[in-house]
Amino acid sequence: FDATFVESWKVYETYQVEIHDDVKSECEKKRYRRFLVDSPLTHEANAADGFGSFHQQYWLDNELIAVGVIDILPTCVSSVYLYYKPDYGFLSLGTYAVLREIAFTRELGRSCPSVTNYCMGFYIHTCPKMRYKGNFSPSYLLCPETYTWHPIEKCRALLEQHKYARFEDESIGDEDRA
Repeated sequence: FDATFVESWKVYETYQVEIHDDVKSECEKKRYRRFLVDSPLTHEANAADGFGSFHQQYWLDNELIAVGVIDILPTCVSSVYLYYKPDYGFLSLGTYAVLREIAFTRELGRSCPSVTNYCMGFYIHTCPKMRYKGNFSPSYLLCPETYTWHPIEKCRALLEQHKYARFEDESIGDEDRA
């Protein structure tokens, strides 16, 4: 990763400015490092489990076109962030990265059976850039009040009507959950 740090940061900077309309001065190396490189998860090179934070780089014809930041945890692979060269947006790199990360999770699960889940990270229903995440099945959203998982199909109607929604049935109180 260190060998391609500057190249990766440049892709991030371009992505943030062109896709998210960030000011270039807000995308400096120090902020990039703090946001996506520094991690409370540490990777031990000799550890058999391989848990930690990683950058998956996507190359095309010797050009770095996208980077997916993931956390490998004892029970899941968690997608943290994806950034890419905007010129390659037509490739739907977010969707491609999800498919690669799902395949990676399945492969990892064969050697580490405790890894059984893939988490796509934040889902903001009103954000068009995140809507693609709901196209994968099965997908579940966490109820913000009861911390129980619910199929996204059952949550969509609530999210269309309300910015904030409880997914668990109102008749089930927190104390009723087993």
